[in-house]
Amino acid sequence: MSKETKIQWCDSTVNPIMGCAGCELFPSAGEVLQAIDEAVAGALGAGGEAMWRTGSAKHRFKSLIFAAYDRIEEGDRHAGHRRAVTTTNLWHLRDQFVQSVKEERGPVAAIAAQSTMDRAITCYAAKLHLNKGLSLVNPTRKTNSGYAPVFEQLTRYPNRVREAAGWADLLGRTDPDRPWIN
Repeated sequence: MSKETKIQWCDSTVNPIMGCAGCELFPSAGEVLQAIDEAVAGALGAGGEAMWRTGSAKHRFKSLIFAAYDRIEEGDRHAGHRRAVTTTNLWHLRDQFVQSVKEERGPVAAIAAQSTMDRAITCYAAKLHLNKGLSLVNPTRKTNSGYAPVFEQLTRYPNRVREAAGWADLLGRTDPDRPWIN
């Protein structure tokens, strides 16, 4: 929310709901895992499907997620931390996942996994939230109150609209620095 914004075509912005239900820029965990399985099996060459079966990425990530969640002390388990395979948790545990792939299947498979993750999650807003919201890897980090704690969980901010409704009306005002907005 901002009274002033760098967005060229508006004077101010209000986001009463933050987060995302998913789209091509922020796919579901299942879509990301399927893409990783295909990429790693392909990187392993002939017979790769036998060395890396469908579901291998999910199994590996699930183990990492459960272990990370179980390390969080009871009092630090915020309402948003989830012991589940979510795109947020995949993103936060991607380095550990890639390292485990490298150790077991080699650097080519690890690079395939890493590049698939990088290509799968491209949403700018999601990456901001992933860097400022809750993380299983760093469960005690202070989150930014302006961002959804977990990007897949839509978070309502009802006071934002109420506050913005009190802002001065800009109708009839001109801005010489931005004549296109007048």
